[in-house]
Amino acid sequence: MIKFKSYLLLEFIALFWALPLTLAILKPRGWIYITLWVVALSCVLWMRRNHYNFKADWNSPVIDRTVIKAILFQLLPITIAISLFIHFMMPERMFSLPLQRPQVWVMVMILYPILSVIPQEIIYRSFFFRRYAPIFTSQKIIIAASALAFGCMIFTLGLGYYFYHGQAVR
Repeated sequence: MIKFKSYLLLEFIALFWALPLTLAILKPRGWIYITLWVVALSCVLWMRRNHYNFKADWNSPVIDRTVIKAILFQLLPITIAISLFIHFMMPERMFSLPLQRPQVWVMVMILYPILSVIPQEIIYRSFFFRRYAPIFTSQKIIIAASALAFGCMIFTLGLGYYFYHGQAVR
């Protein structure tokens, strides 16, 4: 069991720290999304071999009007707050992408979920919590480890720029 946990720990470090750092150093143009999907598909294959039930985990049968209303009820005040923040703090950016580059905006709205969100959900939620549960001692620790691993990926892709450059001030 110790050998297996050691292997899992090495695999975890390689997949969630070494790979993103390597991508950050090499900066291979266009390979981020390809790598993300190759890893996601590898995760799907592993989960299928281990009798993973996608329908049970993604819980699609419980999405009904009541759930959608509850989600929208929570989303509305957040949307209003963000809109007000942008309107008063950086008005030049309010709707800037859809107004200035509508084709790019449409492509982002369609392609970003497909190219990035779906594989991230597979890797950082479905796969991560099943594969690495044996090396973490509690639910809180595995959630923290997943968040840290996801953060490493976010900074590697370049979104970290908005966290460490004070972008809202510019």
